Amino acid sequence: IKPDIILRLKYTSSITLYTPEDGAIIYGGEVPFSFYVTTDAPSPQVCLLVRKGTGIWEYEFYYTGWINKTVTFENGNYTWWVEIYTPSRMNPGSWDLVKTSAKRTFTVTDYTPPPPSPKAPVIKYFGFPEEAKVGETVTFIVSAYDPDGEIKYNIFDFGDGETLLTSASVATHTYSMLGEYKVSVTVVDNDNLKTTESGEITIYEGVSPEPVSPEKSAPYIFIVLLVSSITLVGIAGVFFSKKK
Repeated sequence: IKPDIILRLKYTSSITLYTPEDGAIIYGGEVPFSFYVTTDAPSPQVCLLVRKGTGIWEYEFYYTGWINKTVTFENGNYTWWVEIYTPSRMNPGSWDLVKTSAKRTFTVTDYTPPPPSPKAPVIKYFGFPEEAKVGETVTFIVSAYDPDGEIKYNIFDFGDGETLLTSASVATHTYSMLGEYKVSVTVVDNDNLKTTESGEITIYEGVSPEPVSPEKSAPYIFIVLLVSSITLVGIAGVFFSKKK
């Protein structure tokens, strides 16, 4: 083997393809090619090759590193790859192939895909007290966001027939009657998509009702029984005294 051939066999080169990715669909015809090339071969020539059927396009670059080029193609299926050449030492005036990349495919089409479906708003928090007194001002708070837009307004339903439409995240309400109410908030975004969250609130009158424990109820029961016994004894005494 001649020395110049041995030297040429030692060249180290690399090709990394970035875009278009394998199997990519390009809309509109403009195809952005991006790849990275390194080589220690002297005076290299880098070739971008694109094939459609029997037709082939070749684009030459006389430098390495990042290479970017945008080319417009008509609709169709294409194959592309990159090759590195260096001037031939055996045949002056010609080029020797040093490195070639794996082939990739892409498709060019003028079809425009439909936009993604809009997403509904997300409620992170809906808070209010579990109970309140009649006539007391109750505060309701909602925290929400829209993944692909913005919140337009909130609808608070207080469960007693009254609702409030507002752009604010805080609402207040006063209940006039005791009872249990189902409350909810509906968040509406700029696509008119809605998300609802609900809960319950208990409205009481006066002091908050507190369950009576057995320990607290025992003295009360004892007093009631004692008073009842004394009353019965008194009634019996009056009955017998009248009988005499």
